[in-house]
Amino acid sequence: MLSSRPQKKSKTETLDRRRYQRHEIELNAYLKLSKYKEPRSVSIHNISEGGAFVETMEMFRPGDILDLSIELAPGLITVHTKAKIIYCSSQTYLKSESSISDVSQMETYVRRGHLTGCGVEFQNLSDKDRKFIHNFVEAIS
Repeated sequence: MLSSRPQKKSKTETLDRRRYQRHEIELNAYLKLSKYKEPRSVSIHNISEGGAFVETMEMFRPGDILDLSIELAPGLITVHTKAKIIYCSSQTYLKSESSISDVSQMETYVRRGHLTGCGVEFQNLSDKDRKFIHNFVEAIS
């Protein structure tokens, strides 16, 4: 007998079916946080038209919204966006929760265990910045 309940998608299935393909690259970026006077320097380790992986030691939770500036061409092109935290690497989880407690945390550790940071989704990009990111991603593909 077939179950009529919808099946919950695993985190792996969700990450594998991203709307935009991520491209490995290292870029300089800055987070503007209300608790600091100056923006904090961070690194981007992959980017797509829809988001990026931000290496940071800051503690965030999925759903948090950040101000993020990314240098696509240092000194020439910097894009500014709101960035919604989608997930944080397991090392960030481990700092706050002391162990891996479920499969999604384990998968995150396997994928990004060597980095501490967060996967973010770009929000409220201006048309100009969206075009810059689109062209940049096409150029590195």
